[in-house]
Amino acid sequence: MVYGFAKQSQGHVSAYSEPGLGTAINLYLPASEAKLPKRASASAQPLVTAQGEEHILIVEDDEGVRAVAEQFLRALGYRVVAVDDLAGAVAALKANPGTNLLFTDVVLRGGETGPKVAEALHAIAPHLPVLYASGYARSALPLQIALDGELAFLRKPYTREGLGRAVREVIDRATNMGTKPKPRSVKRKRT
Repeated sequence: MVYGFAKQSQGHVSAYSEPGLGTAINLYLPASEAKLPKRASASAQPLVTAQGEEHILIVEDDEGVRAVAEQFLRALGYRVVAVDDLAGAVAALKANPGTNLLFTDVVLRGGETGPKVAEALHAIAPHLPVLYASGYARSALPLQIALDGELAFLRKPYTREGLGRAVREVIDRATNMGTKPKPRSVKRKRT
């Protein structure tokens, strides 16, 4: 049946099977040249993307991930400084004392960790909110992160929208707890 459909559609099928593991069947079909009908704009729901103008300090040792996070946050209107280690984070915070959020990877190179970065920065700015990110499951993280459900945590890989929501939530929570309020904006996009 699948083979017949593939041939009728000018495509092909490949199958791979391994005892005890299962079978994978791939169906390859040619791309359609037909134009898709436009969606009715009345039925399209706008996406709400959390944005802001606050200053965010990114600490990420992977250059590619750091560049993506910086690009995402700048696209959402945030002012961003991105560094790759604890020393850079301390220097950046001293140069930008109005920083509103620390966004840090949990595991950094050279034995440095996000919690160590946060601890050092809290000696300078005690109320600086922190958003941790990691590609590891929360349960595989250092005990301090894994056990503290109150800590803000974002799982990698993340989308721009997911990062934007997490950043906005952490900043808003800190603002509601009495730290310096900053303007908030919401951008609506049509899909």
